[in-house]
Amino acid sequence: MHRDKKELAALAARVMDLKFFSGRFGIPVKKLQWGIIISMNEDCTESISPAVFIEGENLFIDILNDHILPICNICGCKSTVEVAECLPLEVGEGYHFVSENEEVVLPNTEIYRVYHYKVYSDFLAKEARKYE
Repeated sequence: MHRDKKELAALAARVMDLKFFSGRFGIPVKKLQWGIIISMNEDCTESISPAVFIEGENLFIDILNDHILPICNICGCKSTVEVAECLPLEVGEGYHFVSENEEVVLPNTEIYRVYHYKVYSDFLAKEARKYE
């Protein structure tokens, strides 16, 4: 499934733009901002994930699962949110989310894994021609 670095970087650059998420989920871009979700489950296991927050709502876009979800604090689970900057890594390998207290790296390979069949590309068109 992994393509060359150039293809991975090109797809990631298209996806990692608030305009992409605005169009994908029908939310005005002015209501979106990059963020980090810190979740602690009932077993005290912490996870840190990149996200897109929807201003004025108790909702976020889970980038790695391509869903809109509520920010939940139920059944022993606690979630906190932090506004973050989304910065491309210098070597073009992914994106670095940095907030006041946390940071997380989102590799291009993960972006590709989630979105490569959800965004038009020359590769998909070329692959489809094999079935004509």
